[in-house]
Amino acid sequence: MSTDTSVRAFEALNHAQVRLAGLVEAALLRSTGLALKEVEMLDELGRRGPTRLNELAVVLAMSASGLSRLADRLQSDGLVERRRCGSDHRGSYAGLTERGREVREAAVRARDGVLEALLTDLPGEQVQDLTTALDSLRTALRG
Repeated sequence: MSTDTSVRAFEALNHAQVRLAGLVEAALLRSTGLALKEVEMLDELGRRGPTRLNELAVVLAMSASGLSRLADRLQSDGLVERRRCGSDHRGSYAGLTERGREVREAAVRARDGVLEALLTDLPGEQVQDLTTALDSLRTALRG
């Protein structure tokens, strides 16, 4: 792939990601009052169940201190509960509360509505090709 093509691909991906994240976050703020990163944490906990905070930091591409502050906010909002890890007293787990599960469901509906509205004009094979390419890129970046 030529440098020009690589740069165009990067610029297109970056522009699309920034714009898409902004649209999704606006919908999330309207429907739940939560920012995208907060919803990402709720969604991850909803899929995984109670999870160690250091694992979440890696998955969400956040620093340990940043994730800890995020977990503190979600805990004070009654969406997440934390408990110490039995085998490692320095670590802790986070899990969703009942209210956290309800808010996650509302957030997922809002996010999915935005994505469906944006992708509805693309032919299905383009969406599949895009998904395949982005999955390959994600795998390559995990290195």
